[in-house]
Amino acid sequence: MIYVIYGASDLTLTEEKQKILATWLKQNPSSLLEAFSVEEYSRERLEEAIVGQKLFTQRSTFVFRNLWSTETALLKKHLAEMVASPDLFLLIEATLSAPNSRAISDAGGKVKKLVEKEKAPTSVVNLFTLADAFGERDRRAAWLLYSEARYRGIAVEEIFWKVVWKLKTLLLVATAKDPKLVGLKPYPLQKALKQCRKFTPVELKFLSTRLVTLWRDARRGLIDFDHGLERLLLEV
Repeated sequence: MIYVIYGASDLTLTEEKQKILATWLKQNPSSLLEAFSVEEYSRERLEEAIVGQKLFTQRSTFVFRNLWSTETALLKKHLAEMVASPDLFLLIEATLSAPNSRAISDAGGKVKKLVEKEKAPTSVVNLFTLADAFGERDRRAAWLLYSEARYRGIAVEEIFWKVVWKLKTLLLVATAKDPKLVGLKPYPLQKALKQCRKFTPVELKFLSTRLVTLWRDARRGLIDFDHGLERLLLEV
């Protein structure tokens, strides 16, 4: 199925995205998640996601950000396939023309123009929970918590440094000759030891390199920081 939402601020779009995905993932708990954005994608991988997914029995969830205007011809070409697919294709667009909206609706897709809200909710996201989801290698939970945090207005930098803190803790415990001597209290130490078993030391070092590269490239304006961190959480 294909679902398109558009016409509001990033915060409002993120809230609607979260609601749609929460419902979908509750019904399809083993669904694989993958995100594409106009800042970071390849046409080959995009087309593979659309047509290649039918070769597998496991459900997939694809999130496309602002790709319609860039890849209109490709997405229209495969519109019927996406509508008929048992997988979810969620398109998030800043704007969508009336002809394109009709084309998607006429093909059987769902299109929703959002109305801007006056203010975002004030509830708080516990970033330690997000960091633990990252440490547990639960990418779905980490991603949903990340989406929630961004909707609540938490800065990407604040989330990034919480993930860095978790990764540093795991690296410290994983590489210590005696983890009991690293200075952690019993409960955090036991949690870290359990989470370390989800990764190899090589994987932890690779993730560390990815975080450093992400920070550097975002500071240089080479990559969208928000999308880059979201992708890392999806691929952990």
